[in-house]
Amino acid sequence: NGVDPVNGAGFAWSPQYATVQVGAVVQWQWGSSILLSSITYKVQQVSNGYSATPLMNGFNSGNASASGKKNE
Repeated sequence: NGVDPVNGAGFAWSPQYATVQVGAVVQWQWGSSILLSSITYKVQQVSNGYSATPLMNGFNSGNASASGKKNE
């Protein structure tokens, strides 16, 4: 439920960055309002904030979906 400066509420992750220790379990949850139910989301690890290329052996939420929860 982050706020993107151009697109507004719901179009950014909050918090935007997270530092995670090796071995920690992180739970990702995603979803949108009923008005945006056709939008699907996917969470995957990239090398930096400018990349869209997934890291080999990085975390990946699986197929894009309108809502979900994933532990990594």
